[in-house]
Order: sequence, then structure tokens, then C-alpha cells
Amino acid sequence: MVKVMPSSALADAAAAQRLVRERFIWRFRFAAVLFTTLQTVIEPGDRISLTWVNVALFWSSVLWGWLALRGAPDDRTVRRIGAITMALDVAVVALILANNLTDPSEPIYLIGVLAMLEATMRWQGRGGLAGGIAAGLAAGVWTMVVSERAVGRLAVDYATMRAGTIIALGVFLASVVRRLTEQHDMLQGILDTTRDLIAVIDVDGTIVSINAACAPMLGYTPAEMIGQPYRSFFHPDDVRTGPHSQLTLPTDRPVLHERRVIAKDGSIRWLELNTAAAPGATVMHVSARDVTERVDARRRVEESEQRFRSLFEHNTDAVFAFDLEGRFTMVNPASERLTGYSADELVGASYAGVMHPDDLERTVGHFERSAGGEAQDYEIRIMDRGGRALELDVTNMPIVVDGDIVGVFGIAKDVTDRRRLERQLGHQATHDALTGLPNRFQLEVALEAAATGPDPDRTLLFIDLDRFKVVNDSLGHRTGDEVLVVAVERLQHSVRSTDLLARWAGDEFCVLLAPGTTPETALTIAGRLRSVLAQPFHVADREVRLSASIGVARSDGGDGERLVQIADQAMYAAKRAGRDRISVYVPGAERTGATQLDLEVELRRAIDGRSLVVHYQPIVESMTGRIVGLESLVRWPRADGTLRPPADFVPLAEECGLIRPLTRFVLEEVCCQLASWDRELGTPRALQAWVNVSVSDLEAPEFADDVVASATRAGITPDRLVLEVTETMLMRDADQVDRTVSALRHAGISLAIDDFGTGYSSMSQLHRLDVTACKIDRGFVAGASRHPRDAAILRALVDVGTAFGFPVVAEGVECPDELAAVQASGCPLVQGFLLAVPAPPEELTEVLVTGSVALPGAVPSGR
Repeated sequence: MVKVMPSSALADAAAAQRLVRERFIWRFRFAAVLFTTLQTVIEPGDRISLTWVNVALFWSSVLWGWLALRGAPDDRTVRRIGAITMALDVAVVALILANNLTDPSEPIYLIGVLAMLEATMRWQGRGGLAGGIAAGLAAGVWTMVVSERAVGRLAVDYATMRAGTIIALGVFLASVVRRLTEQHDMLQGILDTTRDLIAVIDVDGTIVSINAACAPMLGYTPAEMIGQPYRSFFHPDDVRTGPHSQLTLPTDRPVLHERRVIAKDGSIRWLELNTAAAPGATVMHVSARDVTERVDARRRVEESEQRFRSLFEHNTDAVFAFDLEGRFTMVNPASERLTGYSADELVGASYAGVMHPDDLERTVGHFERSAGGEAQDYEIRIMDRGGRALELDVTNMPIVVDGDIVGVFGIAKDVTDRRRLERQLGHQATHDALTGLPNRFQLEVALEAAATGPDPDRTLLFIDLDRFKVVNDSLGHRTGDEVLVVAVERLQHSVRSTDLLARWAGDEFCVLLAPGTTPETALTIAGRLRSVLAQPFHVADREVRLSASIGVARSDGGDGERLVQIADQAMYAAKRAGRDRISVYVPGAERTGATQLDLEVELRRAIDGRSLVVHYQPIVESMTGRIVGLESLVRWPRADGTLRPPADFVPLAEECGLIRPLTRFVLEEVCCQLASWDRELGTPRALQAWVNVSVSDLEAPEFADDVVASATRAGITPDRLVLEVTETMLMRDADQVDRTVSALRHAGISLAIDDFGTGYSSMSQLHRLDVTACKIDRGFVAGASRHPRDAAILRALVDVGTAFGFPVVAEGVECPDELAAVQASGCPLVQGFLLAVPAPPEELTEVLVTGSVALPGAVPSGR
């Protein structure tokens, strides 16, 4: 029997038939089957996931098939079966999401999957369909076979549709998961291999994620940094300005800044941070790059720039720069002070505007070489704003930028005053201060140049002013200097412009005649010079007459020194011939007086070169041997090391006018030696030094001042000196000698008569000269030990000294008998080889420390 379906059930069945037969259901079913098949074939790695999906779909289909075969189920059964199948579907999707979808970087796929899942769930739970199924299943006895088939087809089609949906969902999910996994692995590989540090920080400032670059950069592993506040790694001074305050910045405005971070080893690293956060985001993305080297380099550049700026601004030398056209591009304040121009006036102007016209061409050459890459050091002159010429010591160097020369940098030192002083000192070194003539040094240079030049055959005139010493000593040095100045003026007007007139020394002059001068011309010039010097000199309201002895010598093939020597010999030959003469040097003629002339020249050199030596002989008490003084005795070393005694050269010095320089030398040596002994030996008493002087010295008005000056310079008192003069020389200029002796005595300097008893001095002369000591000649000492008459004379001389109240010294004691005779005469002081020979200072140290010498023999009884 055929049962008729109620109208309400038929209506639901009809609606279900329409839904089941919708085009979408069939297409979706076909696509699901196709995708499932393809996914299984193409992606073997996803077979496990598809297996779980197919199991769930299989059981869903079985449940719905079983429901269809049973007929129309009740509503409760439909709900239970629907809940079970939906739970299976959700479990499958959750399984896929949990195992494969770990990095949803492709949101569109996830959205699509969720939308499909939602559509399926919505389809399964539609109220109208569920109500129709429930009504059809509850029709009971009236349910027809047709309706059962309809319900069964509906159930089967619905299950198939849901299975297809799940299959498609699995296919899409597998594809999405695969792509997301590949992208995740690729991005993680990039993050782990990049040298930049990349981190994620939440709103609390905690590091959420960080890549492996933190290890080589800071020494921390990612595990050590994740979960820590970022501030704990920052330098304390940089925490308040950290990046956390930038979390609310919009995405299109990332913040780039530099901060200091403390590495694990305690070192400080500079990081360049690039921070960004989306509006309203709960995390911030930070990328960091280690820029410590760049910051250090920048700091070094800044410090270098500051140093350069300080050096530039505060340099006392002018510092400036030019472009390649020679225009100033920068100048420091010293440049403004040097030139008188402001920086605004100089910058943009050419250096040619301040150059001295005579130095411009040379300066251009130096500038072009500097612009070509060569450093240049040179001296130039510029004109300051006031028109004054300044001398500059300039250093130029190229300015190189990226391998290209873009300008020239320069430093200039003002050496105007230095060069002026150097010229002044150079002039003083080569010219005589009094006359302004070239001095001895410049003449020697000219002589050497002439000897090695193309014309070595030169003629030299050697001029000596006769009797100038008398003028100098009697009228004073000031008047003597005036005479010399006038004499030089006459000489300058009498020589040619090509001749060299020089002052050799004192009152000696030389004229180096120009090359090509014939002997006849030389004699003519010499005669003219002799004539002008013979004319009266009117100085200091006096008329002074002088003459000149001139030696003429022509080079004989020797050097400049040889030419001076033979010209000097010719001059002395003119003096020996009677002065006021011209003498021509003839080779071989010097043999007649060669020994004396050579000695004069050598003695002059020895005095000037301070090669003489001074020995000392003790003066002791005749009865005790106690040292009371030392006589200074000058010695002249020979080439073989032996010493010439004073008797061999002092008379020569007197004759040739060298006695004054010789005396000055001895006085200076003696004073210095006394001071040295005082310092080194600490002598408890001040010893006196006896120095031999000439009456020529006493006739010089300035002699007393010279002696006092020598003592003062050495640091001793003048009363440490006793000046000895021979008795036979006291009468040469009594008035001047009296004045000199008075000045010496006023300064505390003593005067002793040497060789007392051999001259013609009277008692009145001894009183007039204020003599303070005398030395008895050795002749009387030697005879006193052999002849009673000589012994009586010795006693008489001692009595005279005693009567005048000054000490008497018996000199030349050489044997014990002579010492005994001296002691018997009552002479208080004695000196001679028996007691001590003259010795250099270093050999007297021991005897000066003891303060006495040993007296040989017994002392006889006497008066």
C-alpha cells in the first residue's frame, strides 16, 4: 500500500529537493573530490593530514548514510548525528591548525578557510532545513517510499556536500600551511643570518623576540635577552631617552636614533636604532646596527676638526688657504693682525694684492708648485696695509680631497725682526764696530776666496799707524778712537771701489787690492795712503800727527794666511827701517829677520788664541816655610810641547806692542785661578798672587780700571793682587805712572819693585810711588853665601825695606847655603827653586792644602 505524504511534509521535501539539487552542491562536490585527489598526488608530504581528514569525512558519510538507510530519523537523532559530525569536522580543522599553521603571515587564506568552515556550519544548522527533516522523519505511518527516498537523498547529498567542504578545506589549509612554513623558514633564516639586530618589544618594555645577531654584537644569546627589559641593557645616561616612548608613533614615521648599550663583557657599543610601531599596536619592532666604529670615527673627526679650528683660530702665526686661482678662501685672526686687512677684505682677493713687487714672480712659482702637489718652504716679503714691508717664512702644501687637489693651505711666520737682527749681527760679525770697516774675519774670507778664485795673483797692503799707542795712552781711548775714525775716512777716500779696506786689529789695517793690480799701481796706492795719514789730525782741540808703516806683498802661491804673514813681515821691515816707510816683500829677503818676525806673528796668535799658560811659584816665610803668596809666571808652549820662558818673548812683546794684551791675558788667568782655588780648596786665608807688569801698562790711563774689572769678573777682591814692575822702568812717564799707581792703591792693589837694588831708584822715588813690597835680585842672594860684602849688601837692602815698612822677598834661592844666607840677613820672605819650582795649578793642590813647604837644612842663629 502506498502511503500519502502529508502536505507540510511534502512541502519540506520539495524545498529539500531544491536545495539538494542546487548547482552549487554538485559543483562543490566535484571540486572537493578533484582537489582531494590532486592534493594527495601533488603533496605527498600532506598525506598524513589528508588521511585524518578522509577518516573524519568517511565516518561522517557513514553516519549520514546509515541515517538515510534507516528511513526518516527523529529530530533528536538528527541533532545527535549533526553534533557528532560537526565535532569531527572541528577536530580535523583544529588538528590542521595546530600542526601546520604556525605563522599566519598570509591572513587572506586563513580568512577564506574560516569563511568556508562558517558556511558549512551555517548550512548544517539552518533552521528551515532541520525542521523539514524533523517533520519528514516524524510523519510516521503516512511516510511514503518516495518521501523516504527524498529524505535519504537529502541526507546523502548533505553529507556529501559537507565532506566535500572539509576536503576542500584540507586542500586549502595544506597549501596555506606549506607556503607559510616556507616563508617562516625563509624569514627566520634571513633574521638569523643578518648582522643587524632585530627585536620585538612589548608595551612594558620587555623584549619579546630577538634574532641571533645579538650574540656577536653584544655577547648575549637570544635566550638571555628575551623576557628582559630593554632598559637593563642601555647605558644609564641613555635610559631616559630610550625608544619605549616611541611606541605610539604611527607606522609611517619610524624613529632613527643612536644609543649606547653595555655589552656582556662590559664594553660600551653604539647602536643605531630604527624603531617603529603601528598605531595602537601592543609591540614595537626595533632594528639595530652596531655603529661604534662610525661613532668613534665621527668623534675623531669632530675632535680633529676642533683641534684644527683651535689651531687655526688661536695660532700666533698667520694661517690661510687659497683656491687654485690663488684667491683667499679662509684666514685666521693672526693673518688679519699681520696684514692689517680684515678677513672680509682678504677672502676672495688674490694673494698677489699683498705681495712685494720684487717677490711676486718667485711667489707665483712656489704657489704653482704647491697647487701641483709639492709642499714648499720659502721666504717672501709682503706689504701690509700701512705699506710696510714684512718678511715671512712661508710653508705651503696642497689641500687634497678625495684624491683631488682643491686648493693650497699655508702658514706664515713673521720673521721681519729676526732677519733684521740677523743682518745686524751678521754685519757686526763681519764689520768693525768702531769704523764700520770689514773686520779681520771678512778679510780672511775674501783672502781665501781670492786664493781659490780664477785670479789668485793678488796684492795686499798691511798698514800700521806709527806712534798711535802713545796717542791712545796719553790722550785716552776716546781721543784715540776719534783719530782712528778720521784715519779710516781718509783711507776710504784713497782706495778704489774695487779694493777691500779692512781693519785687522787695533791700529792695523789691510787693503786687498783688486785683481789685475800691477806692482806699480800697488806702490802708487800705498804712497797715497801714507801721504793722507801723515796729515795732521785735529781731534779734542788738539793737533795730532801720525805716520804709517806700510808693507806691500804679492801672493807667492800660498793661501790667504800666507799673504797676510808676508805683508806683515814687510810692514815690520818698514818699522825697523825707521817708520813712515813703504816696504815691499821680496822672496828670500825675510831670511835676515825671519826668526824675530816669525816670533812676533806667532806670539800675536798665541795671545789671541789664549794658548799661553801660567805657572805659579810659592813665596814663603824664610823661617817657617809658610806660604804667603804665589808669583805668576807666563809660559809659551812650543810645537814640541816644551815651554818658552818669559825672557824669550816678553822683551819681544814690549818691542812690538803686545805687552798690554799679554799682561791683560795673565791678569785674567790669575784672577780666575785664585777664585777656582777658593772654591775647590776652601783655603782659610786669601793668598795673594804676584803678577809682573810693564811700565807701559802703568802708563795707560785705563790700566787700573782694567785690573779691577778682571778681579771683579772672577769674583775676587782686588787686594788679592800684587803687581810687580822692574826698578829700571820706573822713570819713563812719572806723572802717568803716579796716577795709575794711586788708582791701584786706592783699589787695594799692592805694588812691588822687582829686581830691587839693580836700578837707579832713590828713596824719594820709593816714597813717591807708594811701593808696598820689593824683591831683591838673585845676584845679591847668590853672592851673600860666598862673599861677606854681598852678604852685607843683602842685609842693607833688607834694612831699607824694613825701614819703609814693606816686606822684602829674596828671590832665586837655589841651594841650602843661599837659604841660610837669606835667613841670616833677616829677610822675612823667600822664593826659589830650592823651595818650589814654578808649576801648573793642578800640581800645587797638595802644597796649598798644607799651607807650607819644607825648608831644607838647619836654620843658623843670626840677627
